[in-house]
Amino acid sequence: MIKIKKILYLSITILFLVFLSACSDTNTTYDVNFVMGDSLDNIVVEVKHGDTVEKINDPSNGDYQFLGWYKSDAYEELYDFDLTINENTDIYARFSVYELGKENYIAFKDDGKYGFMLPTGEVIIEAKYDSVEPFRYGYALVVKEGRAGFINTIGNEFSNWYTGSLFGTMGNLQFTSDRITKVHMGDSILKFMDHEETSLFEIENTYPLVQENDMHIRARFHFSDGLVPAYTYNVTNPNIDKCVYLDENGDIALDGDYNDCTSFSNGLAAVRIQTGSVEDGSFKDRYAFINPQGDIVLDTDFIEVYHMFDGIQPVLFKNGYAIGRTALRMIGTEYDLPKYQVIDEQGNLVIEFEEDQPVDVNDGYVLTRNENGYCAIYDLSGNMVMDYLYKGASDQLYATTISNGLVVLKNDENLYGAVDVSTGNVAIDFEYDFMTTFIDGYAVVRKDGLYGIVDTSNNVIVDIAYEDMFSVARTTVE
Repeated sequence: MIKIKKILYLSITILFLVFLSACSDTNTTYDVNFVMGDSLDNIVVEVKHGDTVEKINDPSNGDYQFLGWYKSDAYEELYDFDLTINENTDIYARFSVYELGKENYIAFKDDGKYGFMLPTGEVIIEAKYDSVEPFRYGYALVVKEGRAGFINTIGNEFSNWYTGSLFGTMGNLQFTSDRITKVHMGDSILKFMDHEETSLFEIENTYPLVQENDMHIRARFHFSDGLVPAYTYNVTNPNIDKCVYLDENGDIALDGDYNDCTSFSNGLAAVRIQTGSVEDGSFKDRYAFINPQGDIVLDTDFIEVYHMFDGIQPVLFKNGYAIGRTALRMIGTEYDLPKYQVIDEQGNLVIEFEEDQPVDVNDGYVLTRNENGYCAIYDLSGNMVMDYLYKGASDQLYATTISNGLVVLKNDENLYGAVDVSTGNVAIDFEYDFMTTFIDGYAVVRKDGLYGIVDTSNNVIVDIAYEDMFSVARTTVE
């Protein structure tokens, strides 16, 4: 009898302790720490034992792209919000390495396939694609198994996969600051979509049969500030077109009787307008710069405007300067010959050239090119820093740039090197078969048919051993 009582007592005691433990667990709470990184404050949420934590709103970190919540700061596995919380837990926000619009992911080809790496050599997307376009504003166009689609900067394949019709987009600008891209959907159709692949509208891409209100978009045009240029046609005179700006619905948002126009960059676009009368001598045909509301913010004497390269796309103003060419003018009984000019944001003349064309303005210097393709460097006061010794690195005018204090050029043997813009001295010997513009201190080079990465001191950062390699400065390819 005594033995039975002891067993019963022990059983009751154990059950009581289990009950106390259960009550204790029910009342226990844990801290779930949403870790934001160095630039944002962490957010701590208190969660009861056995409950799940509710996902907080996606954090915003300037122009860095939020890429998801992860179990650790190694970012190898996404956090599962269906898991119950039984201890203090850290959940890590992952953001893009670069700000949107400042990407410098390097595409590389290895064993016949393309992937992406950082300029320091860290592979972020394994080589598995047949071809790729550079990342722009968080996304890249890729081709796999004969189909084209889009990926984000950690390799998530988020889009539908298209066959055939999308390939015409290869080589053109992809996503823009408005997170909009255009894709070819047939022989002459452009389809515009946003980054969530919502279809916005479609439009003819080639000169159409002459019908009233027909319009087309040039391949180089892209969305910015909510607008994209398009040309309309007059049924009575098919040789004359007019440029208008369309909004994200494909509707005409700006119609200022522009004879020509450009995409917006940094809040400004160039439009060609005519004012005045020939009869009274007040006629003027020139480019003006407008804001997204259509207001003229700067009038000029330019009959041509030229783009420069800002590291991701062509721009009109770079570090406060624009380049254009004036018209032949009669002043009294003398002719004022056309001039190539650099102006500032107030329209003030900074420097001008009668024959040689400015192709870039940066770091207080002007890069020019003559009719034979050779480049010179001047300071903004007109003092020559380097004579016409070396050729431009590309036939595309805006693709030869001043960047990281260097200008990539080539010698008469068509070997590439770089010149210090402040002295005109050779900073990197002319030893490469090809070299891109420097971005963030790195450039892609080709030597003996293979590609790698060097820094501004010509140190090899990534071995010159890859089948192909390019950055967003691919526009510099000949």
